[in-house]
Amino acid sequence: CKFRDTQGSIAKGEIDSFLSASGRPEFRRRIWIDTTGRAWSTKAEETLRQQEKPVQRLGLHDLKASPIRWAEFVQ
Repeated sequence: CKFRDTQGSIAKGEIDSFLSASGRPEFRRRIWIDTTGRAWSTKAEETLRQQEKPVQRLGLHDLKASPIRWAEFVQ
């Protein structure tokens, strides 16, 4: 879990440690949840596409469009 500024794009360096840690054999697929609404840099997008294991991205729009009532989980 990382907390990032909402300005600028998500750079490749920001996803490298996630991809490295989740590249271990015990993981079959990965989910990246982004609550900043920031775009990804071209290099980050390219790196994600080149992964052997699938990475599903959920963005702020996806979370807002979800039928889950997120406020019920906030204390």
